[in-house]
Amino acid sequence: MRPRGQLFTLDFLTAMGLFILATGLLLVNLEARDYRYQQERNQNELRMAAERASDLLVANPNWACEDASDTTHRYPNCLRSDRLQAGELTKQRLGLTDAFEVGVDFSAIGYQYPAGYNPATTPTANQDYVEIERRIVHTNQNPVTLPGSAVTPATLRVRVWRGTAP
Repeated sequence: MRPRGQLFTLDFLTAMGLFILATGLLLVNLEARDYRYQQERNQNELRMAAERASDLLVANPNWACEDASDTTHRYPNCLRSDRLQAGELTKQRLGLTDAFEVGVDFSAIGYQYPAGYNPATTPTANQDYVEIERRIVHTNQNPVTLPGSAVTPATLRVRVWRGTAP
């Protein structure tokens, strides 16, 4: 006996429903995976930029302490606080492009870059950032003789986040 006029059976409707459900779940999972991948990539890019900025800050010959016995030798992780306060620090010297913003908090000497930077409010609450904390020594004396010079241990924080789109 042939059914007449019956286009959809219960089996066919069930199969179509399961197919649509499986396709929808696959698409949702693919979108979630892509979102996680993008977030991870952005966070890695921020971390690399923050580490580069931190490394350039503590290794820059303009700010590093000179050795008293050999003025061509610089001590890494030893900063001349007088040179930092002279306004020589720029975003470009930290190896950052215009896509990034930076905040440097060197509270041991009361120095923050850029002027007016407040780590409690910058960046805004909805922006991702990476903060690198470095243990360093600093001095106003140059050149220095280690050991024996007046160097003071301190903590230096470099925070990097994405700039706002123009």
